[in-house]
Amino acid sequence: MPSAIICTIRPTPTPYPGDLITTLMTDRHGRLWLGTLGGGIGVLEQPAGPDHPRGVFRRLTMADGLPNDNIGTLLMDGGGRVWASTADGLAVIDPDTWATRSLGRADGVAIPAYWIHSGAALPDGSLIFGGGGGATVVHPDRFKPRTERPPVVVTAVRVAGRAVPTGTMAAPAPIRLAPGDRSVEISFAALDYTAPEDVRYAYTLSGFDENWTEADATQRMAAYTNLPPGRYTLLIKAGDRAGDWSTPVKVSIKVQPAWWQTLWAKLAAVALALAGVVALVQVRTAYLRRRRAVLEEQVARQTRDLLAANERLKDLANRDPLTEIHNRRHFMELAEAALTLARPMGTPAALLMMDIDHFKQVNDTLGHSAGDEVLLAVVARIRALLRKTDVFARLGGEELALFMPDADETTALAVAERLRQAVGDTPYEIEGAGVIAVTVSIGVAAGVPTLPLKELLDRADHGLYAAKRAGRNRVAAGHAKNKGAGGNPQ
Repeated sequence: MPSAIICTIRPTPTPYPGDLITTLMTDRHGRLWLGTLGGGIGVLEQPAGPDHPRGVFRRLTMADGLPNDNIGTLLMDGGGRVWASTADGLAVIDPDTWATRSLGRADGVAIPAYWIHSGAALPDGSLIFGGGGGATVVHPDRFKPRTERPPVVVTAVRVAGRAVPTGTMAAPAPIRLAPGDRSVEISFAALDYTAPEDVRYAYTLSGFDENWTEADATQRMAAYTNLPPGRYTLLIKAGDRAGDWSTPVKVSIKVQPAWWQTLWAKLAAVALALAGVVALVQVRTAYLRRRRAVLEEQVARQTRDLLAANERLKDLANRDPLTEIHNRRHFMELAEAALTLARPMGTPAALLMMDIDHFKQVNDTLGHSAGDEVLLAVVARIRALLRKTDVFARLGGEELALFMPDADETTALAVAERLRQAVGDTPYEIEGAGVIAVTVSIGVAAGVPTLPLKELLDRADHGLYAAKRAGRNRVAAGHAKNKGAGGNPQ
């Protein structure tokens, strides 16, 4: 009888984007698509042959428009487009042009993270993707990219610190700066209520600026000081998440000259120059200008140095010096702030406590230098699987913590198991120490955001100890500690 041959392909180097493959599919052109954890999507464009023994893969990542490089499921709709669920929303890809669009909460995708290989095509042509908190049903035949661009309006104008009228949305009021008015500030906003935090802005002052200045949703203001007399036009536009810009709104600005900037004053200066003092004035003026330029450069340089030093000190105060992730103090501040934001909406939150098993033995037998390398490698694997909204920190020694906003207990336990497998499934090759197998124990605490941060920490710590007592290399849910319970397995 003929025998079946089953083989596992593990070429080195790997031709596809990553070794952790989560989902497979073929498109209408017969090309193989691979979804990975951390490596995005790989598409086999050229099968293996004499010139390319491992085949040629096209790689699609966040740089190409994916919302996240952790892929859960790939499905193809009736029109041939490919839909991908990720750890941070959905994406739709045109396999003919490779155009990729990210879909998030503003598009009706309310689930923050989707599970691996949790999706199906339904008989009516719709697609369903499962994730933390439920499922998302997509009707590809109804999907149409948004073509409307949110208009931009002027919300406030201040001249020399004084509020002035802004006019209407269709016709912003002209702005006039009298002599002596040294500053003007124009605040603006796009009328996009679906995802205002994702709107990007850009502005330029025609006749003054050479390029557009970009701003995000937290910096919606254009400010100018000491404008020369003249007429200007401020152009403001808004961009959506797809990279398209709205028609710029125009604001007229007129800076009136002081008396000494008028034509009559200049003629008088010429007359005085003809009286015989022009040479002295020119020499004195040139000297003062050079001196002012030198002083301004010194002030600017010192200001830049001071700002850079402050940024370095701030980063050192908030980061763990070895792993460069958040330290305990900054972790507590960020987690407390996230809970404060979540409480009015009642969204759940989760906290994970992680401890590298038998880490003391690594330090005692291989030395602290090898222990540091192991810790850095474990942190790198964990960071590759996290969302942008997650808060990851080193609390001390080999103890790590992860705060996950908008995550219930089911989601938190699934993420914890994924992290445990990522840390322990593949040994680490440490220079000077060889190959080292490391596992991690994880305690999980989840609940409504009304719980204090200390209660979440205590519950996660209780789950961590339970995981260690049960034999380590496992995940355990922690609940409120009983009085008298304790123990700290190493």
